[in-house]
Amino acid sequence: LEKLKRVQDAIIALYFLNKKDNNNYKLSILGEGVEKDNLAGLVRKLKLNKSVSFFGHINNKTDLEKIYLKNDILIHTSLSEGTTKVLPEAMSFGLLPIAVKGVGSNDYILSDKRGILVNPKSPEEIADEIIKFNNISSDKKKEYIDNGYKYADEHSLEKELDKMWEFIFTKVDKA
Repeated sequence: LEKLKRVQDAIIALYFLNKKDNNNYKLSILGEGVEKDNLAGLVRKLKLNKSVSFFGHINNKTDLEKIYLKNDILIHTSLSEGTTKVLPEAMSFGLLPIAVKGVGSNDYILSDKRGILVNPKSPEEIADEIIKFNNISSDKKKEYIDNGYKYADEHSLEKELDKMWEFIFTKVDKA
C-alpha cells in the first residue's frame, strides 16, 4: 500500500457507490505498506468502517483464493504497474477487473470486453462504471466474465513459459 497504488480511489469509489446506489457494497483491501494508516483514517473519515476490510499481506494461496471467491470485482487503481499479473489472476476467479487506462498492460489485458478501464484518479467514474455494469443484462455480464476466463486461461503461467521456451529454442536452433 503506497501512494502510486492509489487505493484511496477505491475507498472513495465505495463511498460514492453506497451514496448513489445504496446497495451496501463492501471493499476488501489486500496488502501492507506505508499508506495503510492513512487509508484506515480515510475509511474512518468517510464512515465506511463496516464496509471495508483490511487483510494485510496474503502469502497463502488458499487464503487469497477465498478472498477472490467472496468478491465480484477487482478494482486496480495503481498508476505504477508494468505487466499487471493481478488482472488475469482475478479473471481466473470470475471477477470483473477495473483498472486505470494507459498504465502498463491494462489497456491490452482489458480490451475486447474483458474488463473496464477508467481514467486515473477517478473514484466517481469507478463507482459509475460499477453501477452501469450491475445494470446490464446477465448475458452481457457473462460475456465479460467468460472473456476474462478465456484470457486468463490463454495467458496462464504454464502457457507463457511454454511460449518463452519455444522462442528460446527457436533462437538456439538458428544459431
